[in-house]
Amino acid sequence: AELKAVREQRRIRQQRYRDNQKQKMNGLEYDCWQLRHQIQWLKQDNLLYMVSAKENAWAVAAQYFQVVQQNLLSPSGNFSAALHFLRKILSSRVDSNVLASSWRIFGFLFPGSEVCLQRLDQISSDILVATTSTKITITGSTLQTTFSHLTTNATGENPVRLQLACKLLGQSFVLRGSVRFVWDNEICRFVDLHSQADMIPSFLQMLGNIEDVAKVFSKALVTPDCNVAIERISPSIVHAACDTVRDNRA
Repeated sequence: AELKAVREQRRIRQQRYRDNQKQKMNGLEYDCWQLRHQIQWLKQDNLLYMVSAKENAWAVAAQYFQVVQQNLLSPSGNFSAALHFLRKILSSRVDSNVLASSWRIFGFLFPGSEVCLQRLDQISSDILVATTSTKITITGSTLQTTFSHLTTNATGENPVRLQLACKLLGQSFVLRGSVRFVWDNEICRFVDLHSQADMIPSFLQMLGNIEDVAKVFSKALVTPDCNVAIERISPSIVHAACDTVRDNRA
């Protein structure tokens, strides 16, 4: 009986030791994951600062699209680093806060959207024009936010809007567009920046007539040239987009 008790105590001590080792390993794995996560943020931050410090219009314009895609459209992107980058490359004539927020809201309205730089051309000594492609998918979330007028009270006397929503659901589009950059060599910053992508041809091809396209965009939170309709954005949309940023930075 005494030997059995000794063995039981030894087993308990061994089990405690294994449990402690397991807890240490789990803690170590979490610390390593957290360290890798922090390193990734630092790499992104340093890359943004290095490129903006080069004061080269071509390099900065190209980096702009990487920042938009990785840090603004992506829900896990480093929003504060992107905002810092924009403030470094844009003059006070361009509102960096509005630009960053508009891209962040666009990413919220169109989850999984992608904006890609296709080519970059110098039009004059101070003007660059980027040719872009923007990929969007009309998800259920997109219909409820961006095109909510198609789904809210869309049954009964006006079923046409609901039919349009059904046609749009699940559709993906690749939109051709451009971004016009105006560079000031004296201050080494962009003094003007305008983005556009034509949504009409893709929607017209899918819906079949311009009347239905007009209905789709009549109260949409995005304009036909693929910009966020700021005047229609409710505080709840802004909060939802910003909450996504905070949740992913927590």
